Amino acid sequence: MTDNMLKFLQAVSKDDAMYAKFGSATQEEMIAMAAELGIALTAADFEQKTELDEDELDAVAGGKEC
Repeated sequence: MTDNMLKFLQAVSKDDAMYAKFGSATQEEMIAMAAELGIALTAADFEQKTELDEDELDAVAGGKEC
């Protein structure tokens, strides 16, 4: 997970209105949502890798908040 994606997910988890939009948002809509928050996401930020590192596991283990 990229730093910008992590920042975006953390910001969305703290904003109920954005969180509600997030579940059904397309990649392009998520890029636009991030831009509204001042976070630059690109298609590369959505590429998946096969394993999470320890910090990423800790971030998702708690549920909604990153």
